[in-house]
Amino acid sequence: VVNAGGFDTHANQAATHKALLADLGGGIARFQQAITKSGHAPRVLLMTTSEFGRRARENGSGTDHGNGGTHLLVGGGVKGSVVGSPNLAKLDPQGDVAASIDVRSLYATGLTWLGGPVSTVLGRSYDTYGLLR
Repeated sequence: VVNAGGFDTHANQAATHKALLADLGGGIARFQQAITKSGHAPRVLLMTTSEFGRRARENGSGTDHGNGGTHLLVGGGVKGSVVGSPNLAKLDPQGDVAASIDVRSLYATGLTWLGGPVSTVLGRSYDTYGLLR
């Protein structure tokens, strides 16, 4: 488990998030290169998650906490695809993006990859959107 902080910004978001996301992307790329070089890539699934998203509409000091968020799955067993996309034309009155998939589907994908009991852990089964090979 790796934890990266600093995303809870309310001012200068564009520049700050650009740097934070570049750091995240670079870290993921270097990690994937290292595990590929070591021969362990088929045994690794990397998954990002966050406890909050961001609103699409600014409130005068950047954007506030909201429902919209992005999650990544990275690894040799992952099919390259995009699942769900925000509808920026249909924000709720607070400026939140409606979730297009249930985040528990991503957890179900990770549990499926691990061979775990999805419905036991999550209480029921969830669509994994064919994200794994």
